[in-house]
Amino acid sequence: MMDIILATNSVDPALALRGIEVFSDGSGISCTLALRSGWMSAAYRLAVEIHPLERFVAALRELDRTLEGEAILKPQWEPQHLRFSGDGLGRVSVAGELIEHGPHRQFVSFEFATDQTCLGPLVRALDALMRSIRDAAEA
Repeated sequence: MMDIILATNSVDPALALRGIEVFSDGSGISCTLALRSGWMSAAYRLAVEIHPLERFVAALRELDRTLEGEAILKPQWEPQHLRFSGDGLGRVSVAGELIEHGPHRQFVSFEFATDQTCLGPLVRALDALMRSIRDAAEA
């Protein structure tokens, strides 16, 4: 298992993908999205297929390069998502919606700001995750 932590240089806000596990067939990952933003915190179980994950990493890499645009991590068939947006000047907005369907419906919407220094380490950590998924698939 692996953890990927967004380096916001503070304890609030905070975002991490904890306990990342690769599906046995290599088709995606599951993890706990740990979030703290102001008075709100959440620990949300997230599962994402490999193709949306690959698109997210590619878009995040481009966001790191240009500082503008957006990268969205969203499961293929579910509405929950995590979005990174850049304003071209170094400010990065991190937003998302976490939705749980079940006997008691839960909905969390959040947004916080950080800066571009968090993007490079995040891209490198996600690249390492993608390499481990490819290596496992080839084994």
